This record gives sequence, structure tokens and C-alpha cells, in this order.
Amino acid sequence: MSVIRRWLLALNTFRIVAKNSDENGMKQIIYHDAALKALVDAYGADTDYPVWYNRFHPLKEDANTKYNAYYTIQGAQEGKTVNVNAHIKGIQGELGLAHDWFNRTAVVYKISNPPRFKSIFPDGLKPFKGKKDKIIGALSTLSANIGADADPLMEAIKAEVDAEYAIINPARSGQKTAIKATGISSTTLNTAINTALNMEFRNYGLAVNKYAGDVNMEAELKFPFDLDAIQNGAQKIFTLTLNNPETKDVVVRTMVFNSRLRAKATGGSVKIYLATTLGGTNSTAVAITDGEPLDFIAADFGITDYGIHRFVTVVTASGTVISFMLQLY
Repeated sequence: MSVIRRWLLALNTFRIVAKNSDENGMKQIIYHDAALKALVDAYGADTDYPVWYNRFHPLKEDANTKYNAYYTIQGAQEGKTVNVNAHIKGIQGELGLAHDWFNRTAVVYKISNPPRFKSIFPDGLKPFKGKKDKIIGALSTLSANIGADADPLMEAIKAEVDAEYAIINPARSGQKTAIKATGISSTTLNTAINTALNMEFRNYGLAVNKYAGDVNMEAELKFPFDLDAIQNGAQKIFTLTLNNPETKDVVVRTMVFNSRLRAKATGGSVKIYLATTLGGTNSTAVAITDGEPLDFIAADFGITDYGIHRFVTVVTASGTVISFMLQLY
């Protein structure tokens, strides 16, 4: 039986990169948009570049707006997410609160009053398994089932259930309300990103046709499309030895506002910038104190145009010989 082999280019590598990562999709989109703008500005007489840019830029803007709104809200709700997840985890499992309430209720009623035990836990612990909202609902139901039970042991259990519900339900409600308020679902965002990446793929086809036969075809194709990032596993960790004073280029990388970074300096303090040129310092400095690792996000550089701010620069601030590490996620 013959094997059907797919034409790999037809799979649209730009979309494949974004399949499990909105961030990777946006990085490709932001880079392509900025590169096209640079080509339009540099080659005013060329009639192709404005066409590519004008049909792509609105899609970039739409995807970027939706991405920023969606992930800004998600970031703002991160504390509540951690809180909800921690409490859900504490309720579930053999060592969880639900199992403890079940066992303590069994001590009171399972033998002395089986119907009463059944009325409190009609489905056993099944309601405390599964999705978050189901478990939160199970807390409310359990409290109602216990009701005004006069047994001191049951009063204590009800107080614990009500306390958990009082913490977890408002946090979950705030989470859902804030996300809903954006009017942007993960599906809506994914559609916007894929629409832009499909247009980028179409631009790639036009670029192949434009540069075909040119001796510099490889370089010309690489510039408007971040092919190296797609084709190769991008380096994530950079280690440098710095003197003082010294300014050093670390890496050129497209980021988005919530791209995560981690840095550490030993032997002295340093400042990191996300600049528009090699060795540049035209962003807010992120200060790394000697011996104190720091986790931060690209938004801390205080810039808005991630298409041109792509050059990570490190500048020594104190010390003599400094060991420096930067990790990109």
C-alpha cells in the first residue's frame, strides 16, 4: 500500500508554530508586520511591499488587540486563579476536605441514621470530582443538605464548608466576570491569530515568486519572515562574562508584553534593556541586583512596539568581573 506524503510547505509552518502557543503566533505576526513596514519605508518605488503590508497590517492589529486584552485580563486574574486552584486541590482527593467531611458525617449518621447520611451525601463524593464549577456547586449543595442540623459535629462541618465556599465562590465569579467582560474568548483570539498567519503564509508565496532566481533569494526570504525561529529550536539560555564597565548584546528576539524572562548576575549588578538597535538602551532598564535572580516580563521594559524593540542589551552597573545569565521562556 502506498504512503501518502504531504507537501510540507502546504501545512503552513507559521500556523504550526502557533498551534499550542498564542505567544509564538503573535511573535511571528509582530515580526512580519514590522519587517514589511521596514521594506515599505526602505523601497518607496517597489509596488509589491505596500500590497503585502496593507493587507496584513489590519489583521496584525486585530490579533494584537485581542491578544493584549485577553492576556491582560488573564494576568490580572492570576492571583484569583492560584487561589481557586489551591482551594480546589485542597478539597479533592483522599486527603482532601470533602473526604474528611464525608468520613466525619459517616461517624455521626451512617450507622445511627443511614437515611440522614444519604440525604447529606446522596451521591457520595462524586460531586467533588471534575470541573471547578461543579465542585464549587457541590459545596453549596452540601451546606444546604446539612442545613440547620443541631448536632455539634455537623454544625462544625457546615461551618467549614461555608468558609470554603465564602472564599472560593467570589474568587471564581470574579475570574469569570472579568474574562467575559473582554468579549474575547480563546476561540475568538485563536481565530484572529490564525487569520493573520494565513495571510503571512500567502505573503510568503508572493515573496517566493518575487525573489525566484535572485542570487540573494535566501536572505531576502528570511528578512520579512522569522524563518530561523520557525525552523530551528531557538536558544533559550544565554551565559556571559562581563567586565565593568561593559555594554554587551545578548540576543535579538521578538517578544510580546507577557513574554517571560529570568536573569541572574553574580559578582556585580547589571541593567537589561530591550532596544531598537544593537547595543541600544532606549527602553526602561530592568535592574538585576548582584546575587538575586529576577523573574520578569517584557512589559517591564516599558515599551509598546515589540516589532522594533528586539535587541536585548546588558550593561554592567557595578562590580569587576560579572557572571550573567538570561533565560527566555
